[in-house]
Amino acid sequence: MIVERKFPEINIPMNDPATFEAITAGDTDGVFQFETESVRKLAARIRPRRIDDLAVITALTVIECSEPSVVADFLARSTESSKADHQHRDLRVGTVPHLDALLFQESILLLLHHQVGLTWSEAYRFLLDAAKGRRREDHSLWKEAVRKSSQRCQDEIKAEHLVGALAKSSITATCCSHHLANAITSYRAAFLRTHQPTAFQQAFESVTAGL
Repeated sequence: MIVERKFPEINIPMNDPATFEAITAGDTDGVFQFETESVRKLAARIRPRRIDDLAVITALTVIECSEPSVVADFLARSTESSKADHQHRDLRVGTVPHLDALLFQESILLLLHHQVGLTWSEAYRFLLDAAKGRRREDHSLWKEAVRKSSQRCQDEIKAEHLVGALAKSSITATCCSHHLANAITSYRAAFLRTHQPTAFQQAFESVTAGL
């Protein structure tokens, strides 16, 4: 309510270049999810140009807390590290390959870890193997996943279906709706900070004063 009073009837386009430049530059004090140094560094490397890119940054942050090697592997493989690709992206306002797949990985990793019971390293290996087509029932990691899952739900048939569904899903890419929703909130805050800095600061101080 405080923010709405400070920013009455402002039309916020979802593809504002200045806003994405500000996020890339780390000019995000008070911007939801983009306040910390680690997130700013990821944003600087990924150089977001659309809402999906922001969702990926937050997904990477979630993974990095528990499995930093996943993030390191992703960044090492990303063509974003190429200077030529930077220039190409700036011209076509495109996205880095595999970014959407990263959102999918975070979702599947969480399911494999929390619902099936695999360790983080096992979950990541399961995902990679399944993505390569290695999802046969005689695979050792498949058996381990079914065993741990059946221990949790006491139903081996359901465990088989769950593990099979996760393995099948690993071949495709999907998007986590909660990351996209949070990304939209972050973008809107960044837009207001970029184009209405005085009002943004007043709103921010009003909100934080009550914390």
